[in-house]
Amino acid sequence: MTLVNIKDLADRLGKVEEEVTLPNGRQIRQIVWSGDDLPTLARLLHNRSAELDTVVDIDGPAPAWLVAAIAHEVHPRAVRINSPDGFVSVGVQRPSGVGMGENLKFSLTTSENGWVTLLCQQQDPSVPLDTEDLSGIVPPEVPMGSKVVLSGRMPNWLVASLAMAYHGIAKAVACYQPGVGSTVAWTHSKEVRLGEVIN
Repeated sequence: MTLVNIKDLADRLGKVEEEVTLPNGRQIRQIVWSGDDLPTLARLLHNRSAELDTVVDIDGPAPAWLVAAIAHEVHPRAVRINSPDGFVSVGVQRPSGVGMGENLKFSLTTSENGWVTLLCQQQDPSVPLDTEDLSGIVPPEVPMGSKVVLSGRMPNWLVASLAMAYHGIAKAVACYQPGVGSTVAWTHSKEVRLGEVIN
């Protein structure tokens, strides 16, 4: 098992904690990531999968788009993401039909700029998502070559799983973060820049 520690990555990129004001007015110190960090991260991790163990564990607090980007960079290695329930293996079924999943509902909309937004919501938000149900989730189908935005209140393990489900189908995947926009976590298209924010 190879451990990818978010704090260690921040150190390698020369990032330091900054004073941040939360929406509730509380001030904290934390590492602030931006999409501009992703090209450097890609240079650190891309084409290194042969050096990695068959399982890569991602540990540490990070925005969902960063975790999805790391999962993509270490592909085809299996990825597990640390959560309050322990390390959760990334992976859902291939997209099909309108999608399905225990306590989940999906909806798709296409914007004027051509991005397909996949909104993933809990049917009953009072019931926590169960990591044991992850392998039974089927994301909705999108046309080949789509540019997909993942949106909704989801744990990082679900965002990364959905992002990787569209690998080989979508040309790019971005992840929505309130107050930031949708950051491109991975791209296979010259028209979409890694780390750019789609609004």
